[in-house]
Amino acid sequence: MKHVEVEWRYPAQKGECLYCAESGKTIRDFVGELAQGLEAESVKVTFTENPSTRTDTSPLLLINDTPLEEVLEGETIVTGGCPTCTPAIGKKVRFLRTLHYRDKTYLEVPEKVVQQAIRKMADLE
Repeated sequence: MKHVEVEWRYPAQKGECLYCAESGKTIRDFVGELAQGLEAESVKVTFTENPSTRTDTSPLLLINDTPLEEVLEGETIVTGGCPTCTPAIGKKVRFLRTLHYRDKTYLEVPEKVVQQAIRKMADLE
């Protein structure tokens, strides 16, 4: 059985970043559903959420320790500081990571993109 590990790493905060919290919940939910479906294809998918000790960086989705954008051969677009994290932690978050993949730019991580990355890491695509 193949194993794919999905990790949502986000800045540890004093307050709550709405973007980080909502994205983590959404990813957790759809990775859980996807994991059930992939068991039939002999793939075990696990999900972990880990607060980063660095509070000045943006959230990161890792698939088997590889950033999502690298798994899919997309690219990271770096924009200005996160307007939600910055006030929550009391200092400027230097950048907000977005994904540019197949001529589209995503601020939130879409389920279909994560599914493609998981399937690729499990050698199903």
